[in-house]
Amino acid sequence: MTSATWSVRVGSHRYVAKLVPPGTRTAFEAGLVLAERLCAADVDAGSARATP
Repeated sequence: MTSATWSVRVGSHRYVAKLVPPGTRTAFEAGLVLAERLCAADVDAGSARATP
């Protein structure tokens, strides 16, 4: 397994939390950047929000 995920609901908002091993962080962050670019181009990729 390369990651663990959780579905999180806060009020009417839904989030997905994902924990990745330190060795895969660079690739995961690249995916977040790609998701942001797709959303900026009006492609529904789900907005990504990175947290420390």
